[in-house]
Amino acid sequence: MAADPAAAAAASAAAAISAVMDWRSTPDARAAAFAYLESVKSGDVRALASASFLLVRKDQTSEIRLHGFKMLQHLVRLRWDELSAAEQNEFANLTINLISDVVGPDEVWALKSQTAALVAEVVRREGVALWNTLLPSIVALSNSGPIEAELVAMILRWLPEDITVHNEDLEGDRRRSLLRGLTESLPQILPLLYSLLEKHFVTALSEHSKQQMVLAKQHAGTVTMATFKTSVEVMEEKLLRDLTREVCSVLWALASPGLNSGLPSLEQLGASNRMDSLKNLESFASSSLTGFLMLHVGAALPALRISVEVFSWTDSDAVTKVIPFCGALIHLAVASNQAELRQFVAKDLFSSIIQGLSAESNSVMSAELVGLCREIYVYLSDRDPAPRQVLLSLPHIKQEDLLAFDDSLSKTASPKEQKQHMRSLLLLATGNKLRALAAQKTTNVITNVTTRNRSSTAYHGSSAEEDGQIGLATLSST
Repeated sequence: MAADPAAAAAASAAAAISAVMDWRSTPDARAAAFAYLESVKSGDVRALASASFLLVRKDQTSEIRLHGFKMLQHLVRLRWDELSAAEQNEFANLTINLISDVVGPDEVWALKSQTAALVAEVVRREGVALWNTLLPSIVALSNSGPIEAELVAMILRWLPEDITVHNEDLEGDRRRSLLRGLTESLPQILPLLYSLLEKHFVTALSEHSKQQMVLAKQHAGTVTMATFKTSVEVMEEKLLRDLTREVCSVLWALASPGLNSGLPSLEQLGASNRMDSLKNLESFASSSLTGFLMLHVGAALPALRISVEVFSWTDSDAVTKVIPFCGALIHLAVASNQAELRQFVAKDLFSSIIQGLSAESNSVMSAELVGLCREIYVYLSDRDPAPRQVLLSLPHIKQEDLLAFDDSLSKTASPKEQKQHMRSLLLLATGNKLRALAAQKTTNVITNVTTRNRSSTAYHGSSAEEDGQIGLATLSST
């Protein structure tokens, strides 16, 4: 009986992959094997599809399966239009079915990642209709366990990246349609991401406390892959402005007091917090989700990036939502001995908050922003030179102005008075160019009413704007 052509082609391809990967292969054998694989990729598209789906089956080695996924991605990316509509639909269904093959506890990360990337590629080519069909099953799969949740997070990561970054072959209308589809599904995606984050963070801590390290690692994998990085990458500057607000909502949720009960108040720490009394960042991981996030560089860097970039946008809603997260970062920087985080807060975050005060759209939360500036300077300027350097870089400040500011701060422990000193110095140092502060001052004079956003004061105390000028008011006339 004749051998199945697809099976024979898959067997030959598997042998070629093994030859390419085997260090014992001669250069000529490796070159011949590579040339054969290239001929399969450029040959009949249906034969390529059939052989590749056989290569990714679980009875193949990980190396062969990984190469099979690469061949399938090559087909979708470069040769999709050679398939008929019926064949494209069949290909899409077979791709979705692959998800169940890579959710085992022993499956290697690379295969899960490549499966997610393939699903994202197919959705990208098939469009919104397939995404809308797939989404309910994606949501259901995420509830099956930590491994399934991690795979779902990978899919939700790869899809927006394929649309917003690797989009050279997406014409405008098709790209806009895909972006619209993603945007319209945010009411389902973002609650899912937050629930996954909360569920698996709590479970990871619970399993760790019971010394169930394998389970703890699985749940922690979901948290560190999932959820935060996905939200940031969904936004990634190329999506609509509305998405930025949703991403900042995730930051707001990350900083909620219930998930950060282990962060001490700044009053408890004191302005002269001694270096030998500081804790390492790991000590906060079990009682602070923000602290846990900062331990995982892959997830922390996008969070830190967006926390500074948001202040350059003229979007007061996004800024309002990110303020509690910035407050939590300041608390961690003050309470921990993590030098990189302290330097980020003392320089990058401080500069960005001051920049945010230049936008009149931020006038409503200007008191909160001044409060963050006050916290950074009061609690970090004795441990890091950056806060003073940031202030001295402002265009209209003199060294004696900063010395007078320090002297004024030393004479009061009142956060209210210290905030007013900071506000006055910032106006002086920028030549009254901080429109958020100028607009707020005008509003208060006209209405004599204090504006306070109660939802964004989780970590930095009262947000009420104080009337009258204290101490540094006289500097503006010198």
